[in-house]
Amino acid sequence: WTKCFIVFKADDAAEFTENGVHTMTDAEHIREGFRVFRIRGVHKLQVALTNGTARQWDDNSGHYHHIEGPGRYVISGGVRRVDNADAEECERSLRQTDNWIELLFEATLWEKCYCSYAKDDSEDWVPAPGEAMEKSPDTGEFSLRIPARKL
Repeated sequence: WTKCFIVFKADDAAEFTENGVHTMTDAEHIREGFRVFRIRGVHKLQVALTNGTARQWDDNSGHYHHIEGPGRYVISGGVRRVDNADAEECERSLRQTDNWIELLFEATLWEKCYCSYAKDDSEDWVPAPGEAMEKSPDTGEFSLRIPARKL
């Protein structure tokens, strides 16, 4: 989809939000194809994703995706909680002047992971073994936040 919208019912609301109103923001800095949307002050959600039409929905086969508490979630073939909510990261996707790149790498059987890179048109690479990536105890994913515009 070129555009993605989120339709949701928060806590004990009687109705879902209207389709095509709440646009998910591009978050390619997190992962290719990622889009984000932050909902504040809510504890439980029923969620569907749509391209804004009445025909193309990811609504868990009509059962909606259920989120039962605060946090960061990925909706892809179901709902998966990936971490605690991070307001700064959510809002970073809205800023056009962001100077950070965040890498995520999934290697659940690894205990340590390092990343070697060259940034911002530099020919100088971080020397081996590279910069240590932080492992999430919840998901096993490794992450590294790098102050750069491009790698």
